[in-house]
Amino acid sequence: GAITAQIVHDVGNPLAGISMQAQLILHRAKRDATQPLSIAQQPAERILTEVSRLEVLIREFMEFSREQRLDLRRLPVPQFLREVAEIWHPVAAARRINLTLEVAEDLPPVDADEDKLRRVFENLVKNAIEAIDQGPGRIHISASAAAPDRLRISVQDTGPGIADSVQVFRLFETTKPYGSGLGLAIIKQVVLAHGGDIGFQRVEPHGTVFHVELIRHRQILDELRTS
Repeated sequence: GAITAQIVHDVGNPLAGISMQAQLILHRAKRDATQPLSIAQQPAERILTEVSRLEVLIREFMEFSREQRLDLRRLPVPQFLREVAEIWHPVAAARRINLTLEVAEDLPPVDADEDKLRRVFENLVKNAIEAIDQGPGRIHISASAAAPDRLRISVQDTGPGIADSVQVFRLFETTKPYGSGLGLAIIKQVVLAHGGDIGFQRVEPHGTVFHVELIRHRQILDELRTS
């Protein structure tokens, strides 16, 4: 019931905005049909923005409600993280944020679903960029062996940090003005499906670091699922 109420609320707001902007276009058109089409440009742009918000919300909720089925394959971690960093480096640089990567080339691979895991770390980097907003700032991605059968990958930023009152992994919890509150909930769902774990720490004087621990071998994950 709580989830349904929140969905109704989050969907209702964009729908109300779409309705108001559409009514504004109709009102202006009826008042004077000879007015240039340009008067509808701003309301039309707002409608597209609200529709985009709805599409993101629906897509993310569908992903959250869907069972996480993994296509596990051997994943070379150094190469994988380099690709993530390369994708987001131009975005970070445009905001005067220094995005760095520290990972040993001999770090062992993991058995993982590459597409789903890519979403996890791209989302964490994207969140870090948005937290800093405009630099100067720094985001550091690092990876190391947490145990013989586990790897730890961390994403640390120099943003304002997370308030004690915010439960970041709770469904619909968000600090963004237009956030759905589903992103980190989905990330946690993906990590748990891999038999791993995710958490975060506040960094003094300011900033946040997210840690993702992953099981290296498919055999261990299968044993956890059947135990």
